[in-house]
Amino acid sequence: MRKLMVVLAFICGIIAFFAYALYSNSWKTVQVVRSDIHSELYAKQEVAAAMDAVEQGFAQELKDARLTEISYNEQASSTYADSFKKQASDEVIVVFTNFITVFHLFPSEEQLLEPNTTYKGYPWVLRRSANQKAWEIIGSGYGYLYT
Repeated sequence: MRKLMVVLAFICGIIAFFAYALYSNSWKTVQVVRSDIHSELYAKQEVAAAMDAVEQGFAQELKDARLTEISYNEQASSTYADSFKKQASDEVIVVFTNFITVFHLFPSEEQLLEPNTTYKGYPWVLRRSANQKAWEIIGSGYGYLYT
């Protein structure tokens, strides 16, 4: 009888372990929501190009996360933009993202972000010079804006 109880407890533990893993963020497929673009500084296509660059950079930089929303807030962007210009002719834009981090049963690397967590308003700073058409990501993260 005691053996049976141990086996049942073990099986219940395994089921609970896999149920948690199955319903964690790592299994969610998420469609990215883009907020409406309102800007007096940039054309919608320019802001959309910056958002595209962030989506590509996000996939490379934050592999253990799922992007849920991407937005541009001109007032917030303008607050930080000037401090990131190298030259007066540079243009700087800040795009904000919301995302969820995934849970890994066996993490392979050091995790910089808390697993299975939602992050909101995560900033991405992009810059382009006067002779450049494409936006280039120069930094990201909550601490990046305040350093």
